[in-house]
Amino acid sequence: MKRITLILVCSFLFSGCVTDGGFNSGPILGGPCGATVAGYTSTVIAYGDSTLVVVPISKIRPNTEWRFELVPITKPSDAIDYKNVKVEVIGKPSTVMTPGPNDWINVSGEKSTSSKGVLTLCVPATLPLNSYEYLVEVDSVGKLDPRARVIPD
Repeated sequence: MKRITLILVCSFLFSGCVTDGGFNSGPILGGPCGATVAGYTSTVIAYGDSTLVVVPISKIRPNTEWRFELVPITKPSDAIDYKNVKVEVIGKPSTVMTPGPNDWINVSGEKSTSSKGVLTLCVPATLPLNSYEYLVEVDSVGKLDPRARVIPD
């Protein structure tokens, strides 16, 4: 019950960072994707002992930042410190084409070493409108395969 409550609270808190289906069009100054990026979208990854929840966004835009907010759920009785566990977000491999349409999705890190617990991925400006599949893998926890859809500006 505590985990579900924590996940719901985190979702509510991070919902203030996004607007209109998950996109904030505010300017980004000096971000990892450069000064010309037109905004960002956030996805929350909550994980812990036998728990992996991705609160996916449904829409991303070209020439933006896609931020993955890492939320480790740690209890005092846990043998693992989930702040130090590697989280990897990679494009789902294509079985029909090389390079695959999801190959641009590739970012990894840990809550303890990433900037403010956020992994940032630059969405290419020339990305075609499409649905993109990716995998979220957390060491010692598991793997999920959510999707993101690119929408026009």
